[in-house]
Amino acid sequence: MYNPAEFEAVCGWTEYKLLLLPAPDDRFSILSANLTPERLSHALGVHGSAFWNSGGGLVAIGMGKRGSSGWGVPTVIDALPAADFIRSALRRVEPTGPFAVQALPPAGPGSPIRAGHAVVVVGFGASLAGPHMAPDHRTYIRAGGRSEPAGATLVEALRARTALAAPVLIATVRPNPNRPSSVQLGLVAVTDAPAVEVTVSLEPVPRVLATLGSLFPLTVSHIDRQTPFFLNLPIHRFNEYTTVHEQPFTVCVRFRDLAGRTYERRLPMDLTAALNSLGAPGSTLTEDVSQALERLASGINEVGDMLRIRR
Repeated sequence: MYNPAEFEAVCGWTEYKLLLLPAPDDRFSILSANLTPERLSHALGVHGSAFWNSGGGLVAIGMGKRGSSGWGVPTVIDALPAADFIRSALRRVEPTGPFAVQALPPAGPGSPIRAGHAVVVVGFGASLAGPHMAPDHRTYIRAGGRSEPAGATLVEALRARTALAAPVLIATVRPNPNRPSSVQLGLVAVTDAPAVEVTVSLEPVPRVLATLGSLFPLTVSHIDRQTPFFLNLPIHRFNEYTTVHEQPFTVCVRFRDLAGRTYERRLPMDLTAALNSLGAPGSTLTEDVSQALERLASGINEVGDMLRIRR
């Protein structure tokens, strides 16, 4: 069975793999060997749109019925190698999703594929970049083993799915959970899609963060819901009256998603307002000082006791 997550595996297929394919369904379709270049190009655009909007699939071009002969399309279509013609047709789908193309020539005597012809298989990977629109400006999906136009409601649902699947990062400031008197600047993912190869810079670097200037641009391997990124800042809040007067700056972020798409975001940050919104640092600092004083008093008492004993 074809797995859209391994769509590039079709590049290693031979003719014998065709014999293992199921009947056409929502994941698999066959295009006739008798289509004109214009009709083939149109059909590829429709199928590309449908499969990318429906989680991926497989198309075999020029494959006939089992037990029959005369399979295959010419190895040259409209003055281009068949595989290149197919790639060109698929790249007219907007946006173009992941795919791989492999031409399968006759394996030898007795092959159902005609000499000078090939069955061309196209593997479509799953895509989160939809909705994918065919060159006829319509959006298609796979339904009932066919590529059918999608209605307006479904197109909007595809847009919503894409929005939720794209990584979204926000910049925030929080108290250090291990030392609430200190502060951290963070990047947090608000969707389930991870951001990878994240590059972070500040424009301009605030005066209060000047000692960290050499760290930028920072590179973070990935950020997702489970692994946000936080950077300790050289700012300490001793009470609710502690404040920092800084001009707003921009956190510039560049990252990729798992499909390889690149994103660039400019996230505004008002450090003064963010620190004011945190309020008082809590009782932890007071408790730390109190405990330190208690230990100091206890040590002084122990020294006094030792001196009295010696006397």
